[in-house]
Amino acid sequence: MSYDDLKVIEAYGFLRSIADGTSHGAGLDDALRSAEALDAIGRSAGTGAWVSLPPAARP
Repeated sequence: MSYDDLKVIEAYGFLRSIADGTSHGAGLDDALRSAEALDAIGRSAGTGAWVSLPPAARP
């Protein structure tokens, strides 16, 4: 896919979210989990040990 195709898909999801009033795509919870995973990866690389992730929040 090209850059233009991806922008059309992103725009569709954004406009669909506005029309439906619900989120279609990644949200703040997804960003938080990604940041936690990246932090764990960095700590694991530094120590050479397994690092546990905190449990995911339930809706």
